[in-house]
Amino acid sequence: MGAAWDPPVAKNFGLTVAADFNQSLVTDQFRTYHGGVEVRYAEQVAGRIGYYSDPLGEIQDLTYGIGVNFKGFTVDWGSIPQAKNSDLGNVQKITIGYRF
Repeated sequence: MGAAWDPPVAKNFGLTVAADFNQSLVTDQFRTYHGGVEVRYAEQVAGRIGYYSDPLGEIQDLTYGIGVNFKGFTVDWGSIPQAKNSDLGNVQKITIGYRF
């Protein structure tokens, strides 16, 4: 279950607030919680920050990232937390795309 809201803000700025909750239908132990905010300027630059909680996977930490859009070409970077007992640290994800 989730929800998102785009409140009206200044002319060149955009804001999205989102949250969701996931519950397994197989076991009561698997639940995840997410929440975050994205701020955009002129539909070209975006900054994101959020929180991810997965008690069963032992993950409770901040997520954050940035995105750039120019003439349909997009580049996004994000930092995604992993389990505290993992040697991975945060995963750094880069996405490159083009919108037709």
